[in-house]
Amino acid sequence: MSRLRHTLKSIALLACLTLLLAALGCTDSVMAPVEEEDVNTELGFNGISSAPEEDPGLMAGKKGSMVSAERGGRVSNGRVTLEFPPGALDEDTFITMEMVDKSNLVVEFGPHGIDFNRPVAMSMKLKDTPAEDYENAVIKWFNPATNEWEEIENLPPERPKEAKALIRHFSKYAAVGG
Repeated sequence: MSRLRHTLKSIALLACLTLLLAALGCTDSVMAPVEEEDVNTELGFNGISSAPEEDPGLMAGKKGSMVSAERGGRVSNGRVTLEFPPGALDEDTFITMEMVDKSNLVVEFGPHGIDFNRPVAMSMKLKDTPAEDYENAVIKWFNPATNEWEEIENLPPERPKEAKALIRHFSKYAAVGG
């Protein structure tokens, strides 16, 4: 009887460990691949060239993560990071980000056109770009109605070789050299 009890306890412990590991794998900061597309975008400005990170997969395809409306959250692909404050979204939302131009730092977020209740901070790492580009870099958004890249509220960067801005809706964004 004691051997059966020992076996049952071992199985229960193994099940608990499995559930714990599964729960740890489902955090907001993990980016799961959604779908990969190869889209090219023509730029009508001096875009900042981006060099691939150690993992080239971070720069290609669409990535996504669920963000809580109540708690906010963070979504990142290693080069671009979004920081959602609590209350920015009306409901929990699956946020996607896609690097649409591999030779320039251009990213498109989804769901496309979503507006925020509170501004969302976006930062772009400008690592491995020429000094004359990143020192005066700003982030702009693409307005499809005017077919123009437009100014947004840029913030002072927190780190060297970074551009930072507040965004109020999802669209296509790019870091533009000065």
